[in-house]
Amino acid sequence: MNSPKDLSAAEPDSIYQMIGQTQVRNQVINAVDASQQDGRIFESPTLMVGPGGCGKTQTARCIANMVAATEFNTVLAQSLKTPGDLSACLLEQKAGSILFLDEASGLSDAVQLALYLAVDQRKVFITTKGSSPMALDIEPFVLLLATTHEFTLNDSMRQRCRLILRFTHYSTEELELIAKHRAAALEWSVDQDVFAAAAQRGRGTPRLVLRLLNASQRTARADGSSTISMDHFRKTCVLESIDREGLDSTEQRYLQILLHGPHRLNMLAAKLSLPTRTVERVIESDYLIRSGLIEKDEQSRRVLTTEGRRHAQLLAKGEGYE
Repeated sequence: MNSPKDLSAAEPDSIYQMIGQTQVRNQVINAVDASQQDGRIFESPTLMVGPGGCGKTQTARCIANMVAATEFNTVLAQSLKTPGDLSACLLEQKAGSILFLDEASGLSDAVQLALYLAVDQRKVFITTKGSSPMALDIEPFVLLLATTHEFTLNDSMRQRCRLILRFTHYSTEELELIAKHRAAALEWSVDQDVFAAAAQRGRGTPRLVLRLLNASQRTARADGSSTISMDHFRKTCVLESIDREGLDSTEQRYLQILLHGPHRLNMLAAKLSLPTRTVERVIESDYLIRSGLIEKDEQSRRVLTTEGRRHAQLLAKGEGYE
């Protein structure tokens, strides 16, 4: 570990180098091969759906490399507030380029309408005051849409997508392998037990595992060490308030509140000093329900499962980090 390197510097640049997401990888390889046979760039539009941090952006970059795209342009959907913004963006695309429209759930209905009309007709329509709409041709580029919330895209937009790639959470074994590969690419010296411990806390998401590995490297460097040891990893988890389930301090408080009995969403939010929407969509839906630590009763109150109660009791004793 001669010098700190950024984790992004060792990201795979080919779909063949990616770990996990077997179905997505096979779909992409099949689509690339078919497009090459037909003299096209890639299926367009393509929709990428799945949890955050599970490889949508990385896959988009790999596709761009595989098809030798002239450009790879990333645009956040929230920045396209009007059809005029969209038209300007589409007119900037060069032939053979890839436009990666991230967080597509941020597109308004009006912008979605303009987008699928542009996709269908390969034209954008510009309206100026006092004149009729003018059609302008757009170059043949590939449109990749990414979202964690598929339901926010209207039916017409979804149905026009020629390829849908569905991303899922990773297994613990896959996360451990990803961490090992990334550390090797960065030439980091890491105790082998660290990889399994990080993967256990990764919540099925490579981004979280790599962030924890990077934080452990920072701790090791602060200690003047050239090797990330388990002691460095444990110290990092304490600094970051990450327990052995991968829960942060707010999620730990959530579980400990439920030790006192079932709670409704509004009461939990009040005790956590958070908006109800944040509690429901970020804290609960992101992991606590998926992991089986909590569930809802017939009155929609939040209750601990057997596993959730066991872990909350450990946290209440100041344990649950090993």
